[in-house]
Amino acid sequence: MFEDALSKKAQAILSRLSAYLTEWCFYLAGGSGLALQIGHRLSEDLDFFRQETFDTQRLSRLLEDQGGNLRYILQEQHTLIVEYEDVHLSFFQYGVPLIFPVLMVMGIPVADWRDIVAEKFKTLSQRGSKKDFYDFYDFYDFY
Repeated sequence: MFEDALSKKAQAILSRLSAYLTEWCFYLAGGSGLALQIGHRLSEDLDFFRQETFDTQRLSRLLEDQGGNLRYILQEQHTLIVEYEDVHLSFFQYGVPLIFPVLMVMGIPVADWRDIVAEKFKTLSQRGSKKDFYDFYDFYDFY
C-alpha cells in the first residue's frame, strides 16, 4: 500500500477516527482509496461511504467531540461534508454493495480498487471532474 499517497494531515485524521469509522461501517473509497492502492497521486480529501443510512447529527456530534477545527459544508439526509483540520471529509450513504472485500489499511476499511474503478465509471458519467479523469487515466496506466 502507498500510505504516503495521503497528506500527513489526512493520515493523522485517519488515525484519530479509525475506530469510529469501523464502528460506523464506513469505508474509504474515491480517489484517496485508489491512491492508497496504486500510489498515483497525493490525495488530501477523504471520501467515506456506507451502505446503510446514518444519522448525520450523531456523526456531527462525534466529530465535534474530537476537538479541532471543524467547518460544516453540507449536512443533509445521508450526506455530511466538512472541513476538519483543513482536510475535506465526505460521508455518504451509498446503497450499492461492494463486490470485493474491503482491505484494512492504516486501521481503516478501504474499498478494493476494482470497486473504486467501477464507481469511477459512474462518477465520470455524472460529474466528470478533472481529478476523476486523472484517477481513471492513472489507474489505466498503472494496470
